Amino acid sequence: MKKSISPLRVWLQVSLLIWATFLPQALQASESKGQTHKVTLNPSNLLVVVPGDPGSANLGAIVHDSGEFCIIPQAKLRKRDGKVGKLQRIYGFWAGDEAPFEIKVAASGAKLNVKLANKTKFSLTFNESTGQVTVRAKGQYERTRINEAQVLELAEFGSYWFQTARTLINYSKSHPDFFLNPNYDALDASAAGKISGETFLQSTESAKLAELAWLITKVAGITGGIIAGGVALSASAPLAVVAGSVLGFGGAIAGAYDLIKFKNPDNQSDVFDGVVTPLNGANSLNDWRELWGDLRNLIRSGKNLLKSTALWSIAIDSLNSLLEKPAHALVNGMVLKILYTWPSSQRDLDTTTTFLGESVGYASASSSEYLIWTGDDTGSGGLEQVTCLISQAAEDAVLPSSFVVSAKAGWYEPAGGSGPAYLEMYLENPQTGVLYGPRNQLTIQPGTQSGAASTPVGSASFTWNPNTTRMTWAFD
Repeated sequence: MKKSISPLRVWLQVSLLIWATFLPQALQASESKGQTHKVTLNPSNLLVVVPGDPGSANLGAIVHDSGEFCIIPQAKLRKRDGKVGKLQRIYGFWAGDEAPFEIKVAASGAKLNVKLANKTKFSLTFNESTGQVTVRAKGQYERTRINEAQVLELAEFGSYWFQTARTLINYSKSHPDFFLNPNYDALDASAAGKISGETFLQSTESAKLAELAWLITKVAGITGGIIAGGVALSASAPLAVVAGSVLGFGGAIAGAYDLIKFKNPDNQSDVFDGVVTPLNGANSLNDWRELWGDLRNLIRSGKNLLKSTALWSIAIDSLNSLLEKPAHALVNGMVLKILYTWPSSQRDLDTTTTFLGESVGYASASSSEYLIWTGDDTGSGGLEQVTCLISQAAEDAVLPSSFVVSAKAGWYEPAGGSGPAYLEMYLENPQTGVLYGPRNQLTIQPGTQSGAASTPVGSASFTWNPNTTRMTWAFD
């Protein structure tokens, strides 16, 4: 687990997160004028809610399916019947940083207090009449004291803030009949095998839990964006470092599903669009069996999650387990990285990478609409890298339901290179730097040629459902 984040990486995340907050508004404006040809992707099961059971100190765990972030809303469930209590605070975890943070909403949504594990504090004050939000930060980085204040335009970071915050604060009062009482007996009794035919949450419970999880995620996402905006305007580089957990978390939400911050919570289609799915049946719980024990302990704990490093470890380990799965909802910005490298004793490996019928590399094109190539490296111990824009192709509605990205490599004959080289492939969210699964590294045996490389050395195969954006992949 990573202990710290470099200032350069944090500033990159800030820039990307600020850009992501403007993107939805730009898309919406373009759509209203009929000028966009992009497809709005609505991922299915992107946020999975693992509900607590009666007696839990926390409502449940709202987990990004690909493992980028986790949200734990602290709201006690009555031991006798699972009656949902008042929301106390929201804990946020991001896979890129082991330290969590907490959010408290107050004054009917006019105030937000955010506390980080490193004791840095942010206070956000919203002015409904002016549409502005004041961000104040206090903390310390090494020997540098941090005391910053910035005024931002709220609309740049999330629409319908007050409707969302007020609905969230009043949720338990507005839904006095909300009881969360999943029956996990069958799962507990069948640890050795799969279960079938069981329903753990009733449909009404499931719908209310999905709605509440959506509101909580929206509040957390807007909070991350606003803090990123305040950090970006600050002259204090240490502030970006100490706020890294919030910035990465906000960037992960924006990168996963950017429109979440700009939707109207009063519109039911925004809540029940399949993005948020509680675990409420045997099939879904079987899929999560390996994580269930750890998440259940995390949800049940009455400890302050901001003060317990043992509980942090459970949350981050759970996220890392999800990142390793070779099947996820397609997120905004997802790319496949292909790296060709060779030993310092050899010179000039040529490469050809093909996606959607187009190729880049020496004696091929230097770029294509969905492939970015770093160019021909003729030196010793070199590197050629290709970035395949998978989610961009999906948004442009040109991605087929199954496709292959192929890699070819060969030594440029006049340079005299020979022997093995190396190929590396991995999926990445470039907005956050989080990898989906491990890096796939191969020792390859390139051919020899004087034109375009023609010897196959590896490939990545994908299948996906554009209606749900569920994607599976394998490296060969």
